[in-house]
Amino acid sequence: MSKIRAFIDLGTNTFHLLIAAVENGNSEIIYRTKEIVGLGAGGINEGLILEDAMERGLHCLDQFSELCKTYKVEQIDAYGTSALRSASNSAEFIDRVMTNTGIKITVIDGNREAELIQLGISSSLNKITEPYLIMDIGGGSTEFILVKEDNIIEKESFEVGVQRLLSAYYSEDPLPESSYEEIVRHLDNLLGPLSRFRNLHPQSLVGASGTFTTLFHMYAEENGISESADTFVPADFFRKTFNKLLTMSREERLQLPGMSAPRVDLIVVGSCLVSYVLDYFAFDGFYVSGNGLKEGAMLLASKGKL
Repeated sequence: MSKIRAFIDLGTNTFHLLIAAVENGNSEIIYRTKEIVGLGAGGINEGLILEDAMERGLHCLDQFSELCKTYKVEQIDAYGTSALRSASNSAEFIDRVMTNTGIKITVIDGNREAELIQLGISSSLNKITEPYLIMDIGGGSTEFILVKEDNIIEKESFEVGVQRLLSAYYSEDPLPESSYEEIVRHLDNLLGPLSRFRNLHPQSLVGASGTFTTLFHMYAEENGISESADTFVPADFFRKTFNKLLTMSREERLQLPGMSAPRVDLIVVGSCLVSYVLDYFAFDGFYVSGNGLKEGAMLLASKGKL
């Protein structure tokens, strides 16, 4: 008999909920939703979760808890990532969530996060040339996972994400050229270990997260296509779009087809990360996957491993 389980990914920027029936290696998604919470907003670079961010997180998880009751969920697995790994007051938030909602949060390290992301994404891919590099841009961290024949060859989590970059470098709109150059220097200093990945010659880039899905939606709007697990966004389109994003005001970006209002600022710094990686590996574009950590956890649960 299948078991109804819920999987919650408490990202630095977005909280995700997935409810599924799991049994004997099979899973059926019953319900999914997400909410931009901004848990790391204003405090992530100081290692703090601010009170207003805590309140937003508690409100969201209270709603998730009610949804779990509606769908008669028997077990909730909730995973804290970068913001909760690095905040000095994360224990306070975790305790308040448990008291208010009954949801127990497990904070996982970057390696475990990467493993779950790989499981979730690899299960959805069909036409990707191997070996391929998964890049999951979060609010507080970015995971890189090199995969060949469904096996992780190399993985690393870096404490750089859109919320960290936004807080540190996005003081003016549009983003000044000097700030962009500072971001590139920061990435040069931080992402040196990517040379290990480049030496293994990945053939394809698979992007996950709000940055990549927003870029895909912009591409789809311009080209009249629908989303699939193997959707490819060419580098030429990305370069043209990135150059626009660097020069447009917030109001102008909001008018772009496919733009999401909650992503209108994050997309700029997120695209700086994408640009850096495309250049570093000389990729000719990227595939987009909507899967991630929560789908990886669901897969393990269906196999009785979680």
